[in-house]
Amino acid sequence: MKKRWLVYGFSFVLAFVLGLVYRGEDLSYMNVIYFPFLGLIDLMMQLSQGSTTGNGFAWILLFLVSSLPLVVGVIIYKKEIKLFDVSSLFVLSISLGTILYRCMNLNQVPTWLERIQFFQTVGDIRPLIQMGLINLWLVFFLLYVIFKFFIVKKDLSQKVSHVMMMLVVYMILLFTYSWTQKSYGFVTHEQSVLSIENIFNLVITLMMIILIEMMIIFVEKIRDEDYRESLKKLTLWIKMISLSILLLSTIKIGILNGYQLIHLGELNDISFTFSLDILSWVLVFFFYGLYHYIVMANDVMEEAELTI
Repeated sequence: MKKRWLVYGFSFVLAFVLGLVYRGEDLSYMNVIYFPFLGLIDLMMQLSQGSTTGNGFAWILLFLVSSLPLVVGVIIYKKEIKLFDVSSLFVLSISLGTILYRCMNLNQVPTWLERIQFFQTVGDIRPLIQMGLINLWLVFFLLYVIFKFFIVKKDLSQKVSHVMMMLVVYMILLFTYSWTQKSYGFVTHEQSVLSIENIFNLVITLMMIILIEMMIIFVEKIRDEDYRESLKKLTLWIKMISLSILLLSTIKIGILNGYQLIHLGELNDISFTFSLDILSWVLVFFFYGLYHYIVMANDVMEEAELTI
């Protein structure tokens, strides 16, 4: 659990710092993902263009960064590493190095050079091409995750815990970055509508993070066979938080629509909507059903033990 909380803390600090750096820009929380890549690309370009020695350091840095997927994977899996992991991580390392190299040398690709020159009248398209290449590598990484956790044989409890941990990290990045980008004010009616919506969204996201973390603890207790005493208390909290998320999601729609109806004459931009937070509803029903299934299974086991 300590390692998991260290990862959460690092994710929070990273998103908070980058949120302040990129405050007001249009790329939203994706800056948190793009920044390390774009920062490395810019650093290696400056080194390679500076001098012959700098170019040598740039190649060394490119090699070290490209080998990170393989090195980190070997450190994490240690003796349990399999041929699938080695081959997949090797492909991830090679593809990362290739994509970083292409990002530094966009002008050497004739078709991209033509597009770069075409778009110079409206802006520099090179950062967008770099982001597209980064997105391709992220797709390769997610494909590895899908095969690793859902297809390759592994303990089910570890699958659930690891996937939910990744989801928590993603939501922390989203929550923290969104928090730094939003402004809260109730001077005008337009500001009030936005502030109400932002507050609800942040509270719901925070509760989703807590819910998923509690489910991780829940799964770990079951895996360690340490759940008999804490099962009812933990599941009760999960149930309360789940229902609270659904209630807040529904109440938010009512308040936003009602506020706009009351202040119809003072608002310049009206946006009546009945759009539910589908992700929240899906996750809540998944966890709600999962814990009910486990509780029922536990009750059946207890009855069987009593019968015996």
